This record gives sequence, C-alpha cells and structure tokens, in this order.
Amino acid sequence: MGGDVEDEAPDEKDDEMRYFDESADETADLMNKKAFSDDKIPLISEEPIILYKRRWLMLFIFSLNTAMNGCLFMSISAINDIVRQYYRVPPVGIEWLSNMCVLTYIVLALPASALIMQWGIRPVIFGAATLNFLGTAFHYAGYDRERFYFVLFGQAFVAIAYSCILQMPGKLSALWFPENERATATSIGVVMNLFGVAVGFIQPSLTVLASTNNDEIKGDLQNFYLAQLVMAAVILLITFSYQEKPPTPPTAVQERDTIPFFDSLKMLFQNKYFIFLSQSYGIYFGCFVSIFVLINPLITNIYPHGVEMQIGWMGFWNNIVAIVSFIFLGLLLDRYHKYQLTAFLLNLISMIFWLVWVIVLTHTNSFNAIYILYVFLGLFFVPYFACGIEQAAEMTYPVSEETSSSVILVLGNIYAFIFIVALGVLAQSGYVQLVGYLLVGMYFVSTVTSALAKTELKRIISEKSS
Repeated sequence: MGGDVEDEAPDEKDDEMRYFDESADETADLMNKKAFSDDKIPLISEEPIILYKRRWLMLFIFSLNTAMNGCLFMSISAINDIVRQYYRVPPVGIEWLSNMCVLTYIVLALPASALIMQWGIRPVIFGAATLNFLGTAFHYAGYDRERFYFVLFGQAFVAIAYSCILQMPGKLSALWFPENERATATSIGVVMNLFGVAVGFIQPSLTVLASTNNDEIKGDLQNFYLAQLVMAAVILLITFSYQEKPPTPPTAVQERDTIPFFDSLKMLFQNKYFIFLSQSYGIYFGCFVSIFVLINPLITNIYPHGVEMQIGWMGFWNNIVAIVSFIFLGLLLDRYHKYQLTAFLLNLISMIFWLVWVIVLTHTNSFNAIYILYVFLGLFFVPYFACGIEQAAEMTYPVSEETSSSVILVLGNIYAFIFIVALGVLAQSGYVQLVGYLLVGMYFVSTVTSALAKTELKRIISEKSS
C-alpha cells in the first residue's frame, strides 16, 4: 500500500510504493467486468503512486469553508423569536434566510458544477470563501434594527456560496485521496458542513440573549456578527494556500477525459439505477432538512413553554452524534464498499427511529425520552448524505463526481423545500401526528428506492485494474 510522503519531488524512489496489487490473476478477472467494455477501458499510468501528506491540509481548508457556510446557512434562525421582534419582521422573514440557500441551490448548483468542471476546485472554493466573507460583512452592517435589508442582502452572497461548495467533497476526495481513504475524506467534507450548521444553531442562542432592552440586543447582535466576520476573514486568507491537485495522482489510473457537462447529464439520466438512487437520496435529504427546520414547532405544539433552549441543544447534540457516525461509516465503506447495503440500512433504521420518536412525542409526557431519541437519531438519519455521494460517484463513473453529486443534491433541496412548505403549514396548524406519519411514509419510499439502486463499483474496478 502506498504510504504518505512529505511534499518532496516525485522522483525520490525511497518514498514510492505501489498502491494496488497488480497480480495477473486479479487484473484478468477485473478486466472481464462489465464496466470494462472495449470503449471504456481507462489508460493506466506507469508512474509510481505517491500519497502526499498535504491532502489532509487541502481537506482541512475545504472543511473550514464548508463549516463556515453551514454556520451562515443557519444565520439567526435559531433565535427567531428574539430577532423578529427586534427587526420588526414576521417570523417567515427570518425563516427565509435559510430557505434562500435552498432555493438558490436548486437554481445555481448545476451551473456551479459546470464551473468546477471547467476551472477546477481552487478558483471556485476561493470564490465561495470570498462570498462567505462578503455575506458576513453585510450581516455586520445590519446589526441596527432599521437595517434588516443588509442582513437579507448579505444572505444572498451566502446562498451563492452554498450553491458552489456543497457538491465539492466527492471531487476533492477523488483528486487527492486513494481508493481506501476516499469515502472517509468525503464523509469528513460533508459532515463539516453539518458541524457548521450545529455551531450556527447554538452560537446565536448563547450570544444573543432575550431582553426587553433593544440596546442590549443590538450590542449582542453586533458582537455576534463581528465574530462571524472575523472567522470568515481568517478562513479567506487560509484559502489562498489551497492547491488544485497533487503533482501525481493518488491512483494508478490516468486522469479521465473530460466529458462535456450536458453529455454527463444525459449519461446520468439514462442510468436507471442512478434514477433510483437520486430519488432515495433526494427524499432522505428532504426529510432530514424538513425535520431540522420543523422540530421546534412539532415539539412546542406538545410542550408550549420553556423548552426552546433544550431544543437548540438537542439539535446541536444530534449533529455531534452524526459526526461520529459519519466517520465510522466512512471507514467501513473504505474497507468493504457496501454502498447499497449501507444506504438501505440507513434509510430503514431512520424510518423506524423516526416512527418511534413520533409515537413517544404524541403518546407520552416524557420530554427526556424525545430528547434522547432525537440525539441518537443522528446516528442514522444524517450519514447517508456522504454515503450517497460516494455511491453515485461509483455507479456513474466516468461522469465527474461534482456533476453526479450536484444532481442528487439539487433533487434533495427540491424535496426539502416542498416538505418544509407543505409540512410547515400542517405543523403550525397543530397536525403533529399527521406530519410525523407523512415523514415515515417518505422514509419508506426512500428505503424501497435505495434497495433498487444496484451499485456497480465502476470507479474502484477501474483503479484496481492497474
């Protein structure tokens, strides 16, 4: 197995090791796979495979940017009750700070993927870091209660950055990481966005305190926005050091020929298994986002007083538990590559856990029980975000990773918007059980479609043929 090397020149032979077993029997067997028809056999590189330690630095830089964007995605939604009174806007005005990102992603994600394909990751991630910084600058300008329009304008920059950065983890891991680390790298890249969401959920709750004195709220908001502005500025400076790709590739397969963007889309939608995967992933994603947004009205319909802070911490710990699950499942997938089985189990267990949570919420008086259940639900109803991206990359090879991931993420954001709007109306009207059981039904559909998404490991097979 190829080991890590320091960033010396590739010609230092002592640090070079072949990464895959090149036995003739294995090669002959792999070359008989269906994925290797005569017109699809990739060219194999004769260069020794070198793994550069800086790959972890590149992943760290990306993680900082996606976490910052996740934090800004939440904006001030977690303190809706405080800021809507301060800015004198209706609750929906605060909710749309997050919804703006969802809608913008639906419109701009595919064009952003085309830019990544054309220009590479580095200019796009630097552009996203710049947009995050501009967003925080306008947020800071809007700390006065008469300047909410600055906050809205700044969130537009955040939404554009969200459209660029969300689909990058699969592409980054393919450029920098070998096959046995790729799922872990993608999981880290995806989970750091959710970590940012978790921070964005709890940070304003701890910084901006409820008060009848608007000057106190103004001071708290100014400090909150300033802290985010400083973080975004530091991350922007760090992003200057991001590199597009290593001097030599992390696998034995030479870089694939670039497939035109619209040809890539045509290939994706002609793949029936990808259609099943996209539906499963989209519904799963939509369920998670809608639950995260609607958890407050669902619980406060049953427990109307004094649980707002507990709900905030409940959402935070749910995401922290999810991070552990992300990393663990990434390691398992790197070793066993059981993408379809993992997808099926995550969807099925999420459905069962959510059903139990709804029953406990509506048929008992135990807030502690729903708190604990919701925290542990993070083990299952979040990790498919990363697993699905890698699954799509494997089954659709040689389509570029950012294109396959952007398609399923666009569908996920469409479902999320529909679920939030439709189920939000029901939740606000008090139909808690109906909302809960409708989501159980959606999880059932995603479970069935995940079972139908047969996953041929085309990318792994191509790399092991060297």
